[in-house]
Amino acid sequence: MQPVRALQSTGKSKACFTWHYAFVKNSLWFLGINGTTVVFPIVFMIGLNGTAANAEAIAAGASAVTSMNLQLFRYAMLGGAGGTLGLIILMWKSKSAKFRSLARISVVPGVCSINEPITFGVPMVFNPILGIPYILIPSICVVLGYYAQELGVIARGYVADPSFIPFFVQAWMSGSDFKNVIFMFVLIALSVAIYYPFFKVYEKMELTKEAEEVEEELEGFE
Repeated sequence: MQPVRALQSTGKSKACFTWHYAFVKNSLWFLGINGTTVVFPIVFMIGLNGTAANAEAIAAGASAVTSMNLQLFRYAMLGGAGGTLGLIILMWKSKSAKFRSLARISVVPGVCSINEPITFGVPMVFNPILGIPYILIPSICVVLGYYAQELGVIARGYVADPSFIPFFVQAWMSGSDFKNVIFMFVLIALSVAIYYPFFKVYEKMELTKEAEEVEEELEGFE
């Protein structure tokens, strides 16, 4: 248990956790490597230990003791790797037929933090435009989540909620506080705002590509 305690102590630093989990994980996804699989074993040990410590404190009638818990992990996974629920919302109303179709098949998995359709369908892998928010948004969400717990804006997580269930259910289960659910919706709105300028640039490129494909098809009928 000594290595886990050392990792947990290190993980209490918001900057360290952001770097070792959110930034590294999404950088690996950007390169086409399953970043979650690579870093999750370490993150899970740190987060689970923090959640257990909070559960023990709550059971003893005290307050939760650490903001380094599994709940913090969830903030980096709103929509899956890259925090892509915000991107799905933008794609839903896109002028691009491709993006609209992707949004419609991705929204239900995205609500449950599964986003392979987005990661490989857009694609996000080796995407120099959308790759920027894809890597940065989870790191921002983790830092905000850490501070929100430290300042008492939301409840610290003390329940090891199941993975791959709707994010709002996870938010409620983790701390039994409706403010945690509201906070997740705030993070999604932030994701929309950050993705927006990058998405509009990429959407314009995609629309040009789609128009060229239509012209080629019409020429084929002449």
